[in-house]
Amino acid sequence: MAGNPSCLPCPTEGDCTLGADNVLFPLGNWSKHAINSMYILTSCPVGHQVVNSSSREGNIFSNDGQTCTFCDKGEECRQIVCMSCFLCAPGFHKASVRTDACVQRPAGTYREEEGATDFGMCLGCQLKSLADTLEGQNSRRVCVCDMAYYLITADKDLTSKSLLWQTCPKGVVCGNGECALRKSGFSCFDGTCSFVGEWVLNNVEQYELTSCPAGYEMRTALEQGSLDLQQCYKCPSASTCILRPDVDSCEPCPPGLTCNYDASLTPTVQGSVWVEQDTILKLESYPSGYYVFPKSTDTFDSAQQKCLPCEKFEDCTTAHCFWQALWVHCTEMHTSGTPPAPCYSLTTAESMCTHSAWRQTNFH
Repeated sequence: MAGNPSCLPCPTEGDCTLGADNVLFPLGNWSKHAINSMYILTSCPVGHQVVNSSSREGNIFSNDGQTCTFCDKGEECRQIVCMSCFLCAPGFHKASVRTDACVQRPAGTYREEEGATDFGMCLGCQLKSLADTLEGQNSRRVCVCDMAYYLITADKDLTSKSLLWQTCPKGVVCGNGECALRKSGFSCFDGTCSFVGEWVLNNVEQYELTSCPAGYEMRTALEQGSLDLQQCYKCPSASTCILRPDVDSCEPCPPGLTCNYDASLTPTVQGSVWVEQDTILKLESYPSGYYVFPKSTDTFDSAQQKCLPCEKFEDCTTAHCFWQALWVHCTEMHTSGTPPAPCYSLTTAESMCTHSAWRQTNFH
């Protein structure tokens, strides 16, 4: 070489037959070092990488070892000027040692790690789910669970998370059978909304029902024996009622009350007073001229409570009497002072007594 009598080996890719100043290179960009006139491979074309080392570690320069090599399996270089090859991105793979680019994973599959060297390294979705229809997917979260399920993440604190599909609870199933928990906001694709109550994620990312609105009975997984059966059960209007939705069950609505969808209770007799007693409402008092049914002497049945008007020969004079019958045992004054026979018995007195000038009041 000019200015230096020492000779260097011709680079592997070079043709030095025309002399040091006219070395020909079929591939790559080469430059001549200003000091020692050594030819240096600076870059390679698309799909190649620069190799200029004689060591496995790549830290010892080798003049005659300089060359452009194909990118390996699972690697590519798509730049116009390539120095190094890069691993195929997640969702892509390359199975050959060529200049080809990495190709997308087929629709219905995914791969989360980079550097895939074979189509078989792609993964399909779990049972009860389908992958997105797009190619080149790089996350298991592209898998969409079937309509009747929602997604939960197991081992969420680990780098490698596993996804599972949970059956939709009964209380959040849409009209078309879809699970409302599949979408943010708990809505249905058909425009309906079956989301009733408060639903929260537990420590294993399963949804649990924690509260229901007025007029609903909360049926929990613990009570029903399964997460799938959770729901806010709406008490049928006019036939049942509930005082504490998160604690009580729907109870038969007493005939003395009108039960409404919003859980408000309206007495059928104005002036009657109902009070909460554990899980039921008890008829405590009533207006004058009425009595409580069932009577205090009968077996108590909360579902039968009502106010009834006092009948003939009965009177309820105080707000808290339960059954106060005034048996009017009438007598008719004769000259002899002897009452007529029909007034000796309660039955005949009720049916035949018509005179009230003389009467005796008996409480039964």
